[in-house]
Amino acid sequence: MANAVRKLKGEPVEEIPRVNIDLGFAAYIPRDYIPIDRRRLDVYRKIAVARGEEDLRQISGELTDVYGPIPQEVQWLCDMALVRIRAARRQVKSIVASGRDLIFSFSDDAQPQGGLFASVKGRLRMPRPDKAYLTLNESYFEPATLLGVLRKVFRED
Repeated sequence: MANAVRKLKGEPVEEIPRVNIDLGFAAYIPRDYIPIDRRRLDVYRKIAVARGEEDLRQISGELTDVYGPIPQEVQWLCDMALVRIRAARRQVKSIVASGRDLIFSFSDDAQPQGGLFASVKGRLRMPRPDKAYLTLNESYFEPATLLGVLRKVFRED
């Protein structure tokens, strides 16, 4: 909404780059939670344009008020959106789970530091300036745990 107002005023609009996230599990809004397609799409749209944690908290609150407790898949979707927002601020282009690795690709002008991963137990390899491999214990690849790891990596103090 704030960007729409800025655009109408002719002011510069802050664009958050899109971060591709493939963690190997589905994060979605189940049809039995929001049965009406149009409303479900509206919620997807709201989550997609969220600018931060406060926006996502507000969306979660609205969902709880209207539809009841949030299913696990919807929580994962909101968590993934938060990771996407925070990762974009760190100039991450993609995060992919492959085997026991989380593979982070950074934009060309990014200056990733190993310290970004200091709060997470795992083995870090950075073979190139634009690529980081974080090898984790197999048990970390359960969806809630993996999203917790990513929230920790991209936490904002």
